[in-house]
Amino acid sequence: MSSEVLLIVFEAEETGVPAIVVYLATKIKPMKPVFVYCTCKNAEEAIEIGQKVVEAELAACANVLPGMRSIYKWKGELQQDEECVLILKSHLALVEALTNMVVAAHSYETPAVVALPIVDGSPAYIEWMAGEMRV
Repeated sequence: MSSEVLLIVFEAEETGVPAIVVYLATKIKPMKPVFVYCTCKNAEEAIEIGQKVVEAELAACANVLPGMRSIYKWKGELQQDEECVLILKSHLALVEALTNMVVAAHSYETPAVVALPIVDGSPAYIEWMAGEMRV
């Protein structure tokens, strides 16, 4: 991590004597990476949505995991469906725009789009993610 030193000189009110404050500030914005978990009706829809958000630099990467079985209630009825998981690797600051894009492109009335924080990981990978998005 690189950093810079900022030297601030000001006059103390009580004495009129210059006071010096040294402030160490980091140049690197803290990265707040997230996984955005989505379910799609099939792999084709997941690929289409994944390509859109990566091309728009709202996610660094999209993982498409077909063959997931969902069991849920919808409008009071028990449902079971084959679905596809779409995991988008993004940044907390981009979640709102990413969610809007996913919802607009999605075939479901109420698509699952939830962001989960990444609390730790490979620094090189997190840095690569940050470089691939408009953060």
